[in-house]
Amino acid sequence: MDPSATIQNVKAQALFTDEEKDLMLDAITRMNEKIKAERILLKPGFMDFDRSQQLHITQHQFLRVLKQLGLMPANQAVYDLIIRKYCNRGTAAEVNYWKFCMDLDKPSDIFPAYVPKIPPPAPKWNQGVHPTQYSPFFASATNELDVINNRWQQPRIEISNDPADVEDRLRSMVVMKRVRIEQFFIDFDKLRKGHVTKKQFYSILSQLNFNFTQEEYDALAAKYETNDPEKFFNYVAFSASINKAFTLPGIDKAPNTRVPAVTQNDTLLARRKYLQTSVNDNSDAMEAVLDEYRRAVQIRRIHLKPTFQDFDRTKNGHVTKLQFLRVLDLLRISASEAVLQELCRKYMDKGNVDEVNYVDFCEDIDGATQLYGVGQEHNHSFDYYPKTRPRVSKAEVVRNMPEDVDDVCARIRRECSQKRIRIGEFFRDFDKLRSGYITNAQFRIGLNLGKLQISNDEFKLLTTHFKAPKEGEHMCWKAFCDHIDEVFTKKELEKSVDISLTDTRTATMYNRRQATPEECAVVQDIVNRFVEVVRKSRLNAKSFFQDFDLHNHFKVSPKIFRQVLTTHGLPLTEQEVELVSLVYGNENYEIEYTKFLADCSEPLTYIINAPYSGAKSTYRAQYTDFDGDKAM
Repeated sequence: MDPSATIQNVKAQALFTDEEKDLMLDAITRMNEKIKAERILLKPGFMDFDRSQQLHITQHQFLRVLKQLGLMPANQAVYDLIIRKYCNRGTAAEVNYWKFCMDLDKPSDIFPAYVPKIPPPAPKWNQGVHPTQYSPFFASATNELDVINNRWQQPRIEISNDPADVEDRLRSMVVMKRVRIEQFFIDFDKLRKGHVTKKQFYSILSQLNFNFTQEEYDALAAKYETNDPEKFFNYVAFSASINKAFTLPGIDKAPNTRVPAVTQNDTLLARRKYLQTSVNDNSDAMEAVLDEYRRAVQIRRIHLKPTFQDFDRTKNGHVTKLQFLRVLDLLRISASEAVLQELCRKYMDKGNVDEVNYVDFCEDIDGATQLYGVGQEHNHSFDYYPKTRPRVSKAEVVRNMPEDVDDVCARIRRECSQKRIRIGEFFRDFDKLRSGYITNAQFRIGLNLGKLQISNDEFKLLTTHFKAPKEGEHMCWKAFCDHIDEVFTKKELEKSVDISLTDTRTATMYNRRQATPEECAVVQDIVNRFVEVVRKSRLNAKSFFQDFDLHNHFKVSPKIFRQVLTTHGLPLTEQEVELVSLVYGNENYEIEYTKFLADCSEPLTYIINAPYSGAKSTYRAQYTDFDGDKAM
């Protein structure tokens, strides 16, 4: 090797041809793989010769280390390229082993790419500017599509954003969301000219969360474009067209016109977008396969919906067509590919060929109609009635069956007396003009506000008896309140002081039979026996009942009544207790012990200088004469 030629090459070390670069990279890569495979520590071998730590060693020392570690290149030409690359001091005598080790760890950095002194400008990103949108609408016919074998390499099938029916879909959306769309345009039209700019129109629909493509926006803007040079958007005509979903134009001039009720079909376009019917009509074969699915589900008792829900993680009621076919395969029913094509096409309702509505499929196969003969629409049939025919609920909270209207008023009087309620305060707010009349519905609301629950039969009796002398379902609430408040006072009491206040009825019958004379005689015998027991024992019988009546309702159950009388030494049979509850009980057959004790009031009176009654007592039978004399 010519030393002068090597020195000249070292001075121009950046000049390597492409063949030399490939040759050198191949050799360095092989060294790298051998070092990793045999776990060779390369740098310590060079550092043993670098005592002064200059990061350079002589060429002979460099060659000696490569031979010792077994990393010698295959030929002399490769070795000359390595020496030429790492002799960076202008002489071939010293080699930069430090840079050689670094390049050996990462061969891709030996020949770095060219970096210009003046770098190209960085791309500018326009903040707030949307990129150009391309419409994904599939404009071709869908009746010849292969919905099963449609691969991702083919164009995407999307027909839910059809510009031709965007107005009909928007009309279904406002019905579903109950939106009056013209109210949102008024804020942008300060002068009420009836038009806004197209950008304002886009902003309003976006504000209402109506997501349309640019092609659909342009279709609506072109249809309702004004004739002026500015090309505004005529929102008055647009709102009139959309509001046809709620009412009919010119209905004020034809009062006999009937507006059709809103049904679930009016919102179908906002929720569903089906593919076109296939040119190969296999509907009969598809219905036969559906019948086999129904039979298999019924015989094997398969709950089909949870199987689909395992794939539906987002709970949107749809799965992919491959998942749909996978679940159908579990039923072990063979069907041709043409029938499966029609089956998938029937339940693809999102305007694409990727998602299948498994909820509708399960409803057709294993729904309530198949089990009970009545579908879910029967439960919601009242939801679509006009507002003039409200839904009538037959649910009742209270089912009392009164004898007459006096029985109802007696029960309400008793509850008002116990709760200390002035019932008129709950009706006064409904009668702004103080006419004394309110509607039947307001009367029912007032009773509910007062926590007075009445049944439908009681309500009919009250509204019929206190019906107001005017057209419609009205009642006289003042007469009703005066009739109920008799438990507290009577009207115009100051004009007649002879009116009795104790004859107000609070006892109710409510289908309770009256006691016969024989039964009343048995009860009177019980009263007489209890009078004799109390006279002899000289006890306060009322306190025994009050121990069980903690809330002072002055009534106890027949069981407690029997227990108290047994404590006094007067045991009763079950038949006798039933007769007592029939005479002294309320509508719930609870015995009102105050009435019973009122009939037993004779032994509770004490008479001075009375004769000896024979009652046992710890006191002597001595009576005091208030004239000063004592008698034994």
